[in-house]
Amino acid sequence: MAPTAILPVTAVLLCFMLGIFSPAPAALGARRPSCCTKYSKNPLDVQEIRGYREQSDTGVCRIKAIIFFTASRTKVCADPEAPWVKEALKFLSSKLKKMSKTGPAASGTPKSESDSFYNETEPFLNDTDIFGL
Repeated sequence: MAPTAILPVTAVLLCFMLGIFSPAPAALGARRPSCCTKYSKNPLDVQEIRGYREQSDTGVCRIKAIIFFTASRTKVCADPEAPWVKEALKFLSSKLKKMSKTGPAASGTPKSESDSFYNETEPFLNDTDIFGL
């Protein structure tokens, strides 16, 4: 190969390698976590809450929040310092303890949909548009 032909071949190989080893734009978007940016003004009925997760203000998100998951499959951002949120967390904690001792959680199957409960503390992907704010 002539020395002048090496430069175009090297350029093509470099572009090929960059294409293989750089992440796709869709993959970059999938890793970006969504965060609560404001709190819901309306308290939830604790009977409608099916679970929650905690959002910290360290890292990507700007505010601490409790994200409640409701029976209607909506996500609601709440202020962890609000009195109704503290009461809801106490209620859910006591419900979880009761279920783990004698209830359906021990057998692995809930008695009814209203008995199901979960707490998720790991990050998940969501849209802030559906937080019910």
